[in-house]
Amino acid sequence: MRAKNSRKILLNPHRDIPLLCFLWKWKVSTTHAVAARFFPGVEVRNAYFRLMQLCEYDLVQFKVDRSGHKFLWTLTQAGFELIKSDLPHLKEDGFGSEHPGHDLICA
Repeated sequence: MRAKNSRKILLNPHRDIPLLCFLWKWKVSTTHAVAARFFPGVEVRNAYFRLMQLCEYDLVQFKVDRSGHKFLWTLTQAGFELIKSDLPHLKEDGFGSEHPGHDLICA
């Protein structure tokens, strides 16, 4: 798979794919939550740098919540397509959040 900037995407199958599946399941997450779950014992900024790389690959994106205080990571269409075969049978294709604040609380 190639990124939108035509660089080859190097994914860690033991961390990056589960991270994308996590974002599909919970719809949104903060950098700190991703760091705690997928980068234990590592500084949060390392998780942030990896998320930014995944963002450059157009697999994830970040948004700001309605209050403008929290940055939330979400899956993109390309990220969804990448992990779709790893997901359970879906009644309908989808990955976006209609209510990011609610989804963040649930996560």
